[in-house]
Amino acid sequence: MSIMVELFKHLFSFSNFPFLVSLSAGKTLQIFNIEMKSKMKAHTMAEEVQFWKWINVNTIGMVTESTVYHWGMEGDSQPVKMFDRHSTLAGCQIINYRTDSKLQWLLLIGISAQVCKENNLVQTTRMYYLCKWYFPRMSCTRIA
Repeated sequence: MSIMVELFKHLFSFSNFPFLVSLSAGKTLQIFNIEMKSKMKAHTMAEEVQFWKWINVNTIGMVTESTVYHWGMEGDSQPVKMFDRHSTLAGCQIINYRTDSKLQWLLLIGISAQVCKENNLVQTTRMYYLCKWYFPRMSCTRIA
């Protein structure tokens, strides 16, 4: 792995392939191949990308203020809407997004500060099932 890749490890999101790196700037997400020194794909979203993560070797999960998308690396594919964010995640900072290996169970995790007698950090988790129908589940955990 090159020195340049090592320097930027904490600034960019890397796939399981050491030569692919994704870079987000506002509404634009770009995928670069470091070994070939080329841009593989780019897409500009309608909303700012708040969180993104490689969810498998071929797919990036992207979270905007209102929607979660999956973007495959095959060909000229565009991001595909997976679900709308639930209102309980409004104003939350998204800290993780996970899926199962079949991409049927999707889990979005956010945190927010709750103003009350004690300053609390609240974690909100939404789980989605995409097989034949979808039903959201929610749990909130207070983190002292």
